[in-house]
Parts: sequence; C-alpha cells; structure tokens
Amino acid sequence: MKKILFLILCITSFSLVAQHPPKKGHRERVNAYKIAYLTDELNLTTKEAQGFWPLYNDHQKQLNAINKKERDLIHKYRKKNRGKETIENISENDATLFITHHLEIEKQKFESKNSFIIALKEVLPSKKIIHYIKAEKDFRRQLMKIFREKRKKQKH
Repeated sequence: MKKILFLILCITSFSLVAQHPPKKGHRERVNAYKIAYLTDELNLTTKEAQGFWPLYNDHQKQLNAINKKERDLIHKYRKKNRGKETIENISENDATLFITHHLEIEKQKFESKNSFIIALKEVLPSKKIIHYIKAEKDFRRQLMKIFREKRKKQKH
C-alpha cells in the first residue's frame, strides 16, 4: 500500500512539473505549439475543423479544471504533512483519503476523455480520431524530450 501511494505521488508530482513550468507564459506557448502541432498532424477539412476545435477547447477546459483539483489535492496533503519527510510518516487515514480522492480525479479524467471521444465521433471519422489520439501522445513525448534536454543543459 505504501509503495502504491509513493508511486501515485511520484507520478502526480511529475505531471505537476510538466503542467506548471517555471517560466511565466510557458503554458500558453506550449498550448499554442500543441494546437499548431495538432492542426498540422490531423489535416482537418474546414467542416471537420469547425466541429473539432470547439469540442477540443471544451475538453481542455474540463481537463484544466480536473488538473487544478489534482494540484489542490496534492498541495493540501503536502501542507498538512509538512515536516514529515517521507510517506512513511503519513497516517494511514490520510493515505486512504488521498487514494480515494486521487481515484475520483482519475475517474473524472477518464469520463471527460470518454465523453470527448464520443462527441468526436459526431464530427470526425474514426480513423481521424485514432490519428488524434496518436498525435496527442506523440506531442507529449516530444514535449517531455524537450524538457529532458533543457534539464540536461541546465545541469551542465
């Protein structure tokens, strides 16, 4: 159980670093780059684009709200357990509550993504939806590669 909680905290902390870059305006630049990347990769027709982008923007707003809940949850537990250097020092009750809240947030993410894909079926052919899913993953991989390279340069 402690290893699972540690893994969850590590993954969540890592995602927070990616979601909260240190420089002001960085998130906006990343989002602009992502939109350009998706536009280039998906090669949507005018009609498809008119249906896709409003759905995409709504989905991103939902995910941003869910991610904020996740950040708030982590900050709450960090603040509550300040001074306790390891997960070993967190009470079992707090660990259980954290896991419960974490799973609820993950469920909300899944439901949001599921609703988004179902809505996309109304405006895009299935092959383009698969292409979108792949493009999202490829973009994240590229972004993480850029972050890793920047981190290596900063260390040297």
